[in-house]
Amino acid sequence: MSIDLKNKKLLKEWEKIKDSDIFVSFEDFAEFYYTNGEKPCFRINTNEPWSKDNFFFGEYSELLVYYKEEQPKKRIGQRFHSLTVLDVFWQEKDGKDTLFAKCKCDCGNEAIKTMDALTKGNARTCGCNRGRKKSTTPKKIIPISKELIDELWDFEKNNVDPNTVDCESTQKYWWKNVYGNSFELEPFVFIKPDTQTSFPEQAILYYLGQLFPAESRHNIGGFEADVYCPTYNLAIEYDGEYFHKGNESLLRAERKNSYFIEQNILLIRIKETKKQVDFSCCTTEYGYEIITRYTQEYENMPVVICAILDIVNKKYQKNYVIDIDIVRDKVDIINLYAQQKDALSFIKQKPLGALKWNYEKN
Repeated sequence: MSIDLKNKKLLKEWEKIKDSDIFVSFEDFAEFYYTNGEKPCFRINTNEPWSKDNFFFGEYSELLVYYKEEQPKKRIGQRFHSLTVLDVFWQEKDGKDTLFAKCKCDCGNEAIKTMDALTKGNARTCGCNRGRKKSTTPKKIIPISKELIDELWDFEKNNVDPNTVDCESTQKYWWKNVYGNSFELEPFVFIKPDTQTSFPEQAILYYLGQLFPAESRHNIGGFEADVYCPTYNLAIEYDGEYFHKGNESLLRAERKNSYFIEQNILLIRIKETKKQVDFSCCTTEYGYEIITRYTQEYENMPVVICAILDIVNKKYQKNYVIDIDIVRDKVDIINLYAQQKDALSFIKQKPLGALKWNYEKN
């Protein structure tokens, strides 16, 4: 067998794993590479480093088969609360293939649960009361801060004493900011970690949400859409120039593209670039691809938002219109987005000291 150590494909694959301990040397990898038909390398779990247990060698189509047929078997024997997995199998549910698990409960009964419910903690027992002892200790209330009350609490719209509101509450209350905008928000949002919803996603979500339902970070079969519009089964992905680099990001995008195609979801993927390309829009196998030039102040966002609406209008024979002049700048959109959905990012932009008490309504 002839081994060419200068083969560009070989060198490309070696670059991925050279810092791992999977192969003793480049020559060992080269022999393995040529013996197995010169196929690419993948990490099974992209969130984990390269290792012997996290290494897959084969075509991408073979990797997808592995994900579907072999990887689920590793769940056998795993324990989720009171349930232990005995077997796994695929079965149609709500029109799509779903991974199920046959489990044995600590009480002795067997039950069938979806793997998604097990991993998320939504299925803990077969249905018995084992492990469900209700606490008799009253929950200790940690009130929201005085600073938050003084700066944001809307006394006119809320009919409850703010000092009795738990800072971890998921019930919505009314707040008011320095710009005179009132918005509903759960108190826990002020203390939760940053959701990492980028400014472009906020802008798209806000403006589309004025015309038809739009959801942020919507989970579809384990794949998250940055923005999802259920009316048109439309998903929008914004690939920021900084956070969407390298082979791992490309692999995740390919998996998502393939899954959305299977589910007949129209996908619009917006890609940032630092190249001197102001804007372009074209069709792809999964839907549409919009290329926009990255700038710190996102001057192209009005054009991007109008392009999305243009796609929706043409595909679904609608006549949605948005005034491009009102898509002004970053601060305006963050402020408007705060009214509709989540004020966290806006509050981080403006310190609480810059927000003013509303003497008219409070």
